[in-house]
Amino acid sequence: MKIAFIVPSLSQRGPIIVVRDIVDKIICKGEDEICVFYFDDIIELKFSCEVKRIEFTKKINFDDFDIIHSHGIRPDLYVFINKILGNIKRAKTVSTLHQYNYIQLKFELKNKWKAYIASNLWNLFLSKHDLIICLSRDMKKYYESQIFINSNKLRYVYNGRPNLKLNNFNSSYEIFNKIPKDYIVLGTSCLITKRKGLEQVIKVLPDMPNLYFVIVGNGEEEKELKFLTHSLNVENRCVFLGFQKNPIEYYKYFDIFILPSRAEGFPLSLIEAASAKKAIIVSNLDVFKEIFTENEVSFFTLDNLEDLKNKIIYTYNNKINFENNVYKAFLDKYTSDIMANNYLRLYLQLLKN
Repeated sequence: MKIAFIVPSLSQRGPIIVVRDIVDKIICKGEDEICVFYFDDIIELKFSCEVKRIEFTKKINFDDFDIIHSHGIRPDLYVFINKILGNIKRAKTVSTLHQYNYIQLKFELKNKWKAYIASNLWNLFLSKHDLIICLSRDMKKYYESQIFINSNKLRYVYNGRPNLKLNNFNSSYEIFNKIPKDYIVLGTSCLITKRKGLEQVIKVLPDMPNLYFVIVGNGEEEKELKFLTHSLNVENRCVFLGFQKNPIEYYKYFDIFILPSRAEGFPLSLIEAASAKKAIIVSNLDVFKEIFTENEVSFFTLDNLEDLKNKIIYTYNNKINFENNVYKAFLDKYTSDIMANNYLRLYLQLLKN
């Protein structure tokens, strides 16, 4: 089977990391005729297959491939245009949707009407694909009601990650040696945007003097959150570590991993925290409740700070049980091996049909 993946760039972003993990596992299974095509000259990730930079206005030799798998709005548009022009005749086309497009675009564009138009245009671009893969049952249900989307083409595959054991990392960071031993260390790794809801954690710090919050990542809301820490006089207990190439190296210093998001597709950092055997707190989003149970992670009600404070204490007091349960869930459902096998199964079904 010959497979082409089309991505916006080779940046260290969630969807591209997913593609790299799929490629690595598929190659391990003997499928070595793979090429990753990308548009922007951003190279932060290395791939174990051939990679080629392409221009949007130039077509690749599509007849060389059995499967063409696009990720993102530009790759989806690229496939759409080349299907309209008749350049893709034999190959089957697949897209993975990594988000709830309208919800995500509403946060990014900060305008619901622009988000509505852009998300429906994206749906139109998907109309020529042979298969559309969502990241959860909840996301699949969401797209079943969207215009231009043929629900018969929809499937879902959970994201996965390699088993990233913390004892494989030997890093030591001075900042963590300064935290008093009786403190609870909450940590997260994400792009710092309004969608991530990090201000909720900062707002509980004044009422929990033994709580320390570590944020790995950067983004447009970083300045505003730093101002919030100053206004609440908790800047000495909330540290911003910025972008890190291997954020999981910091997880061993966390007592609890937290993701208080207002919207999510299927965050890789959450799966990484599970693979690192960390106790986890998340907001009560439907997607989170689908992929984990109350025995595996703690759920809190969005914008209910009292509930969040209670869940921090409860999770810390039951930390070992949560760690063991979420790690078992990871091994059973969310490894990159399982993810790659599910994609391969869908590719083979598509070619057979």
